[in-house]
Amino acid sequence: MDLAGILKDSEAADLKAKLRRLEIDTAAQIAILTIPDLQGEVLEKYSLRVANAWKLGQIILNNGVLLLVAMRDRKLRIEVGLGLENILTNETCKEIIGNEMIPLFKKGEYYQGIDKGVSAIIRLLDWRQGKAPAVE
Repeated sequence: MDLAGILKDSEAADLKAKLRRLEIDTAAQIAILTIPDLQGEVLEKYSLRVANAWKLGQIILNNGVLLLVAMRDRKLRIEVGLGLENILTNETCKEIIGNEMIPLFKKGEYYQGIDKGVSAIIRLLDWRQGKAPAVE
């Protein structure tokens, strides 16, 4: 959901297709939310509230992931369900944001940054399921 209006329709469609493939292949579910700003709310509380409201992933597996982008606040967060915390640790998520996404965001390449972050998450989930990494 692109509430910040940073993605073209074709870019949003490409991301949706990639996320659908992930869900079919791994049963894990990733959702992307871009917002204009947090309206004074704490990033972690906002992302947890959205992830819980959207009921991401399968209930039994708790395997949902929310990628939140707050544009004016210049904040990003990957909120991970308990079932994936052994794969997507806090440190791993910080590395994905810092190494994959932020350099592209600094250039104004928001779609590329989101896509690269999502691709890094997918590679980790695929690897943990014994699949060869996807070629991009």
